[in-house]
Amino acid sequence: MNLRDLEYFKYLAESLSFTKTAEHFFVSQPSISIALKRLEEEFETKLIQRERSAKNIRLTASGRTLYRRTVDMLSLFNQTKQEVSATPTESVQLGLISIIGSHYLPKLLAHVEGADQQLNLIEEYTADDLIESLRAKVFTIAITIHEQDTFAQKWIDSYPISGAPIQLCVAKEHYLAKYRELSIVELINESFVSLKPGTVHERLFYQWATQHKLPLENVLYTNHLTDLIEQVESGNRMALLTENTILSNDHIVSIPIKNAPMSYTSLIVNNEATLSPEQSAFNQQLIDIVQNKHIE
Repeated sequence: MNLRDLEYFKYLAESLSFTKTAEHFFVSQPSISIALKRLEEEFETKLIQRERSAKNIRLTASGRTLYRRTVDMLSLFNQTKQEVSATPTESVQLGLISIIGSHYLPKLLAHVEGADQQLNLIEEYTADDLIESLRAKVFTIAITIHEQDTFAQKWIDSYPISGAPIQLCVAKEHYLAKYRELSIVELINESFVSLKPGTVHERLFYQWATQHKLPLENVLYTNHLTDLIEQVESGNRMALLTENTILSNDHIVSIPIKNAPMSYTSLIVNNEATLSPEQSAFNQQLIDIVQNKHIE
């Protein structure tokens, strides 16, 4: 169970509409249905009753109970988040992109001394948002994904972590999963899902698709990586992603594609920022770790 599923359920319980809920969160209706199924499996009960003769839905008795508790839980979480944020602490900051954080962060922190007690992770959804926060000195060091091997901004010092072509990701049962390599010929009529415009993955996908004249009319765009992964797992669509995005997913396989664009991951630092002694020491630790190739 996760907070996102509860947020979906709360809005669904209030609107009694899968369509309105999907539109509110900018996701597909199957994503809402999958989230509801997870909750029903977690609580081992039916939460929504669908009327056979109409599109109307209603909450079951269990659904009404969970709705009341969900309102309380989300309210308590938001209150706790505010209280924790307001608690004064001598911490160091690290920015990161959500799509790659789960892969690189454990490897990085394994070599950092004392960071587990004072590290404040600041997660941004897109690389563009992260660069802007780095420029504004919300944090002074970050891990990001990018489509060029260098940065044009002079105020950014970059330390490369990895670089690799993006790959095609399909469900394990998909008929293309048996291929060792694919070209545009095998993919011209397939349906794709991509992260929303403004993300590095979308720009890489658009670069590849337009270069090879792939039709874009049937591309589904989503705001959340979890929704993209669910679309791929279902077998309905495929996606171009960096391999480390799905390394821990047993239901998806990645396949190399010919002439795929490169994706890069780097540690980046705002070289114009004034640092506290703690932040300066922390930044230098991270730079040393990356330069010594400990987190490839």
